[in-house]
Amino acid sequence: MIYFYSALYSLSLLGFLDALYLLTRYTDQSICLGSGCGAVLSSSFSTIFYLPLSLLGVIYFFSLIILIYDFQKSSSKASFLLTVWSSLGLLVSLYLTYLQWAVIESWCTYCLFSLIVNVFVFFLLIYFKVFTCVFSWQVLRSPFIKLVQSSLFILFIYFSVYFYQNQSGAKGSQTIAATINGQSFYLSDIDQQLDSQFAQKKVEIYNQRLAVLEKFLLEEEAMKQSLTVQQLSKQLIEQNPATITDGDIMAFYEKHKHRFNDAPLESLRTDIHYALSYKHTQHVIKSYISDLKNKYQFLNYLPRDFKVQVNENSIDSIYLGEKDARLTIDFFYDYECFHCKTMYSRLLSFQSEFPKDVSVSFRQYPLKTHPGAYRKSLAAICAAKQDQFFSYSNALFQSLDPLSEVQLVELANNLSLNQDQFSKCLKSKRVEQQVDFDLKEVNRLNLSGTPTLFLNQSYFSGVLSRDQLIFYFNH
Repeated sequence: MIYFYSALYSLSLLGFLDALYLLTRYTDQSICLGSGCGAVLSSSFSTIFYLPLSLLGVIYFFSLIILIYDFQKSSSKASFLLTVWSSLGLLVSLYLTYLQWAVIESWCTYCLFSLIVNVFVFFLLIYFKVFTCVFSWQVLRSPFIKLVQSSLFILFIYFSVYFYQNQSGAKGSQTIAATINGQSFYLSDIDQQLDSQFAQKKVEIYNQRLAVLEKFLLEEEAMKQSLTVQQLSKQLIEQNPATITDGDIMAFYEKHKHRFNDAPLESLRTDIHYALSYKHTQHVIKSYISDLKNKYQFLNYLPRDFKVQVNENSIDSIYLGEKDARLTIDFFYDYECFHCKTMYSRLLSFQSEFPKDVSVSFRQYPLKTHPGAYRKSLAAICAAKQDQFFSYSNALFQSLDPLSEVQLVELANNLSLNQDQFSKCLKSKRVEQQVDFDLKEVNRLNLSGTPTLFLNQSYFSGVLSRDQLIFYFNH
């Protein structure tokens, strides 16, 4: 029997150390063995009720050791609970293994090791026929109490460490940056005012890191073809030449006319041709990189820690969808911005695809360089008061030129809005306060252009493609 108990103790100790190692390095994916470990540990299945599964593994194997000790002392007192406990652990391990195979489609070496340990413990107990025990509360009471006590002890240790780390972080954020005339200025106060700037820098860093990884992909493929990256890129461009027609040049000119200060088309033809050729080249390379990501099973584990606290408009809000949706988008835009027009239409289409899972908050950001934008923002909010925000916004985006108050009222009349109510609303202080609140939020976030979006409070600047929206929706 000594070999039997030694085997049980050894297996349980190995399982305990395996789970403890994962718990202590929970946020560090560099510990992973193999390419799929990080995907498993960063998936939504790695926690339950905000507790990491590795913590539950520590509790499970520690309890198992205690039950084995009780079983060794008196088999009639702990054998049943030990068998039930190991059976439960095996079932959980099998379920988690199924998730790795069928849902996450990646394998975690440490998780598979835990499954192997559970299988051996369970079959060892079956082999020695530990089912032959007395199923009474008096028999179970002592080991059950020890099981509860050990679980509570480990939970106490975990939450104590968690609380200490958070308190340490809170104290660190209260570091005094300077004193002026005896008044203390804290680092956290400075960082709060730089919140959006930090997010912008983190986005830049993320994109630069991703560009390096994509370069590695190109280098890998170029090496397989016995080419340099430059030769591979040239080959791609030659295989996919740009075909630019006069119609393409004219369409580009009309689309961006507001940026050309009325310069004639002929004087810009060469520059527009170059811009379209460059855009085509970038599209070809980007599409090729996308194919390489599938070919080489590219998994992106880069941290995306550029979330910003965006305050809701306290005066009134214009939402499309449920506020507690899976993906919430704060959209800061200007009615005289062409890219905002593109992003506005794309967001409406995207939200209609996932009406229960996506919500969009429309935030006014009329630029000072667009003299008619502020008046258009007021008009759009007034249209919203009559439940015509989207139809009126669609009409506003038809022309990026400034509109007079008379033209705005006429536009409302064309959409069958109450003209008197609309005209009074345009002069309402409350509507001005609503737009001004958004502008104050723009200043607080230190935004510098339109469109600006926050997807679940993660900062993005410029037009996002549908594929990008789908990616952030799925992640």
